[in-house]
Amino acid sequence: MKDKVIGSENKEGKPDEGEVAPPAPVETQPAVIDAPKEDGNKIYTVVQKNAAFKGGQEAMLKFMRRNFKYPRQAQKMHITGKVYVRFVVRKNGAIEDVTILKGMANCNDCNEEALRVVRMMPAWTPAEQNGNAVNVYFSLPIVFQLED
Repeated sequence: MKDKVIGSENKEGKPDEGEVAPPAPVETQPAVIDAPKEDGNKIYTVVQKNAAFKGGQEAMLKFMRRNFKYPRQAQKMHITGKVYVRFVVRKNGAIEDVTILKGMANCNDCNEEALRVVRMMPAWTPAEQNGNAVNVYFSLPIVFQLED
C-alpha cells in the first residue's frame, strides 16, 4: 500500500460482483470429553486427592503410639532424630515398597523400627486422579524423641 492514494469519494460496486452467499447452517454435536484412562501401574508423586490414613492424622498418631517401640540401645544412648520413610499407597490402599528416604546414620535400629511400623499399617484410603483410584508415593517423617 506504499504508493496508494486514498480518495475522498465513495464508489458503488456492481450489484452482481463480489456478493458472498450466506454460510450454510452447520449441525453441531455436543462435545464429549472423556477423562484420560489412568495407567494402572503408574505411581504418581502428585495427585488431585492424596492418599490418607483411614481415620485421619489423629488415628495415625494413635496407631503409631500403640505400635512403635523405641530401640533399647537408642534409649540408653539418648539417640534422637528423624527417619523419613517413603512408601507406595496402592490403588487398593495397601502399603508397599517401604524404604528409607533419609535415615539416622547413628541408629540403624531406629531406621529398622521405622520400616517395621510402617509395614504393619492397615490399608489407607487411596489417592485419586480424575476420579480414579491410583498408586501414589507417600513420604512420612518418624520422629525419635525421648521424653524427659
